[in-house]
Amino acid sequence: MATQTTGGGSTVSFGNAPQANTDIFSFTEDVSNILILNVLANDLGGAAKTLFSLDDGTSTSASTKNYAPADLLVKDLAYSSDAAGMVGTGDRSALGARIWIESDGTVHYDKGDINTQLQALAAGQTLTDTFTYAIQLGNGTLSWATVTLQFNGANDSVSITSSPQSGSVVEDANTTPDPSDSQSAAGTISFNDADLSDTHSATFAAVASNTTALGTFSLDPVSEAPNAANGSVQWHYALNNSAAQYLAAGQSVTESFVVTVNDGHGSTATQTVTVTITGTNDNAVITVGAGNSASGAVTEDAHPTSETASGMLSFSDVDLSDTHSVTSVTPSAGALGMLTASVTTDDSHTTGTGGVITWNYSVADSAIQYLAQGQTKTETFTVHLFDGTSTVDKIVTVTITGTNDNAVITVGASGAVTEDAHPTSETASGMLSFSDVDLSDTHSVTSVTPSAGALGMLTASVTTDDSHTT
Repeated sequence: MATQTTGGGSTVSFGNAPQANTDIFSFTEDVSNILILNVLANDLGGAAKTLFSLDDGTSTSASTKNYAPADLLVKDLAYSSDAAGMVGTGDRSALGARIWIESDGTVHYDKGDINTQLQALAAGQTLTDTFTYAIQLGNGTLSWATVTLQFNGANDSVSITSSPQSGSVVEDANTTPDPSDSQSAAGTISFNDADLSDTHSATFAAVASNTTALGTFSLDPVSEAPNAANGSVQWHYALNNSAAQYLAAGQSVTESFVVTVNDGHGSTATQTVTVTITGTNDNAVITVGAGNSASGAVTEDAHPTSETASGMLSFSDVDLSDTHSVTSVTPSAGALGMLTASVTTDDSHTTGTGGVITWNYSVADSAIQYLAQGQTKTETFTVHLFDGTSTVDKIVTVTITGTNDNAVITVGASGAVTEDAHPTSETASGMLSFSDVDLSDTHSVTSVTPSAGALGMLTASVTTDDSHTT
């Protein structure tokens, strides 16, 4: 049979007009993978026409495609199932999707082969694919036409790809022995979006369950390359160190922030960042407040058996959960008295103030009899306050003042002389002993008072003072 290839794009017998007509199909990017295309529906040629062959539409004759591709002249197999067609076909569309003829006379198109390209479409974007097909008319001649598939992009959801995000900061990190301690934390949230043209933004919000706000959370601008499926945003947390001072050693709180990545087309993805803030120890501070005293005084012989003094000290601690106690009191060397101290009111645990230490001093009066009138002895006592982690000290000073104790003269106090025992005068002599508990006293005989009518004269002097030690 004589044939002719025409500029109209069909191969017909003489006198036969082209019968295959161009088809345009429109789908969304998320349509099911196997598309069924009834390309014969708008073709002429009556019931006798059949679907003959498929091709990717690339002409081997001319780049202008004015001529039908050569392999349209070879009849394609018709498959009874998609499974068989997907495996058996050697034909593909211009973009690479497998195409085959089913036994019911339709073209089946495997969109799954180009899903990566389709998913990259953003909302409003389109992607076009083509292939050619040939029909055989009842008289045996072939007619060919182009099929165009237009895929309309839909928004694809952005998704988070990074691992769970967390960080840690430490109060007074620059004073701790661990070099890894820091007052700042940072991390990177990664995301994926198949829509390559989407431009993303990121925002954050503190979660409602946060009980503290001890630092500042912030985000860098989103980092993403043009037409890339992947992007990231870096987060930062900076501790307000002064706000965290109330935390005790090892005490911690957490703050969480929800970061939202937005693709600008209605899709968002979130990831929560959790920051742990850990406290370090702050020492308690002992002060002498209004009505307080860090000193006391007692006087010898003011009371029959012992002399006492007492007072109070104030303390505060910014570590609000700390519980305080006086662990010991250290006396100065040679202290004669004893001082006890205890926490009678702990701090408020809400403001860290209001703590009270009460101290009491006692010394046996017998131990201080050696002090002379106005003589003083100073004793100091170091009070040790423990907050559960560290100890702070405060010195309490007690001054003991002596009073006079009379000297005591002992041993015989008599002598005897006899008239005319000596030519001119008669003499007698002797010694008296004395003691004085006031060890620093110095003694002297100031005068001798005779009895009324005394005929002789008596003189006396201290020839040996007491030892000043006993």
